[in-house]
Amino acid sequence: MQRLALSPLTAIRALAEGWTPSEAIFALIDNAVQAGAQNVWVHVRKEVDAYKDSRKNNVAAYEVVDDGRGMDEAGIAAALSLAANDPDAYDEHSLSKFGLGLKAAAFSQGDALELISSPGGGVAFEKRVVAFDAITPDAYFATVADLSDRDRELIRVHLPEGKGTIVRISEVRKGGHPSVRTTVREMLRKAG
Repeated sequence: MQRLALSPLTAIRALAEGWTPSEAIFALIDNAVQAGAQNVWVHVRKEVDAYKDSRKNNVAAYEVVDDGRGMDEAGIAAALSLAANDPDAYDEHSLSKFGLGLKAAAFSQGDALELISSPGGGVAFEKRVVAFDAITPDAYFATVADLSDRDRELIRVHLPEGKGTIVRISEVRKGGHPSVRTTVREMLRKAG
């Protein structure tokens, strides 16, 4: 019997196809709601602040910050894993079914997925980064990273109780990427 396997690179490419920015952000918001968040903040960081919001290819990063349960080191590793989770583990109203939405949403828009989280109780925020250009047919991994000044600012402003999660999609691809205005309008229309 021959063992058949899907390479991490092929899996990520397949999962990331066809998402709009608003769909990717909604998937991250759904994860936050499933984690018990009372508040979710979405930041769209522009490549060049002086450019109008109607300019295409001007998004540097999407950041979704939530004050939900947060994750410890093992939870972060599980969230970034490509192994499918138990589909029965999700709430019946969740958009999630297989534990792949975080990765698919992130890599549909950008080349880096940054995950920063803490469950609180004195546990420090941990940061992991998965870089698309480091994924190969045989390797998929996250690297430990130090918190940036931007990370600390988001924690200070939005997560003063010391728990929650920040997901950042960075190195956003520029080939025909919609404008900030287009993405916000689509989100408002779809969210009602």
